[in-house]
Amino acid sequence: MNRVLSVGGIVLGVWALLATQPAPDTAVTTLRQQAAAALSQTVGVLPVAGLDGEVEVLRDRWGVPHIYAATVHDLFFAQGYVAAQDRLWQLDLWRRNAQGTLAEVVGPSAVKRDTFARLLRYRGDMTTEWASYGPDARRIIESFVEGINAQVAYVTAHPEKLPVEFQIVGARPEPWTPEVVIGRMAGYVMTRNARSEVQRARLARRIGAARTAEFQPVDPPVPVVVPDGLDLDDITDAILDIAGDASELVRFPEKLPRAASVVLPLGLREALQQLAVRLVGEPVAAAVLPDTPDRDEQIDNWFDDAWKQGSNNWALSGKLTASGKPILANDPHRVVALPSLRYSVHLVGPGWNVIGAGEPALPGVAAGHNDRIAFGFTIVGIDQQDIFVERLDPSTPDHYFYKGVSEPMRVERERIRVRGEAEPREIELRFTRHGPVLHVDPTRQRAYALRWVGMEPGTAGYLRSLALNRARTWPEFLEAARGWL
Repeated sequence: MNRVLSVGGIVLGVWALLATQPAPDTAVTTLRQQAAAALSQTVGVLPVAGLDGEVEVLRDRWGVPHIYAATVHDLFFAQGYVAAQDRLWQLDLWRRNAQGTLAEVVGPSAVKRDTFARLLRYRGDMTTEWASYGPDARRIIESFVEGINAQVAYVTAHPEKLPVEFQIVGARPEPWTPEVVIGRMAGYVMTRNARSEVQRARLARRIGAARTAEFQPVDPPVPVVVPDGLDLDDITDAILDIAGDASELVRFPEKLPRAASVVLPLGLREALQQLAVRLVGEPVAAAVLPDTPDRDEQIDNWFDDAWKQGSNNWALSGKLTASGKPILANDPHRVVALPSLRYSVHLVGPGWNVIGAGEPALPGVAAGHNDRIAFGFTIVGIDQQDIFVERLDPSTPDHYFYKGVSEPMRVERERIRVRGEAEPREIELRFTRHGPVLHVDPTRQRAYALRWVGMEPGTAGYLRSLALNRARTWPEFLEAARGWL
């Protein structure tokens, strides 16, 4: 059934990149027109299939959508739909990054990244996973995904309404599933201490475990020891090579096929051939570090220093404010990027009245306030990743020893479609009882498996905010925050 999505407000701009162009010529004017023609309808009445009833969306002068719905389904359907209206290009790359399908649009350079994303896919009990975010979380996520897919279906049926980035790159958005929302790829970057595990082992090889504990302590504090039978010479940078691109920009090939209908002016064509999109945020300091061989180590050191300095959260008691109300200030420590990592929204529906910011690919509000409680967050640099060194059984392929007994790895075979290649690439994903295998060293007869918090149910970032958003009392807030990740 078609229902009405009423939208009202002001369109503030067309495409920021166009404003930087020199004196207009035919190509610039044409591209400007094509970009403007592809913008979503944000004023008037819009029929949308899949809604229970009428939804009202008011956009304020900053472009923030204020969504009013009579049912929870419609509220989150509309959030997904409006987010896709505004950020479909970003959303589609986020989906590809989470599912391991970037190589379909980027080419061979993304195969390693896609393989890693597939290794990180949550493979635990799905009933426990959905329940971890709240009793109605799955229904909310399904509604949100329906909204995204409604916009995907619309632009697929009307190619002229594809955001201009799709037209330039020659890509098309694809439908979402609820599993995209619970992807773990973004969470790996924000819990990234696997590299420090490798660094600590290499440092211990040089100066011993005791002194390493002084220079690079662990949190929570536990003794730094070298396990019996472990040769620290086996710990090399190759262990984490597959994860090296996880936090990097998504870079497109230098020669992009482009649709005949898209005319690019000189200068802009060359710039877009190196189009790069940031899917996850790094600290601002990381964005300005030179591209040197030790850049990753510098970034990790910056993370460590930032955590030691404390998080950017503080609160004032109402006894100290002019209004008599408490004040919460929050800085989540994420990079400034375009498009922004954050997406602001106001959600009003049965049991809901919350405003703030989250990520465009996720329902709800991660940091903000309802009519009773404000909430924010920052990263916490505790030990959330471990590398297990597995001893391979030289007599049997894909077997390793666990407590002296040889047992098989689980092997999953998948295909990765790669732009520019006629046939998909066959890959093998290996798993031990400790987790996904990141690297196999046949010379040393070692495999290296990752055990990390993302393997546990309920660890898709921010989704527990669905409970925080509705907390109205201090006990409810504490209960909601107890499972927040």
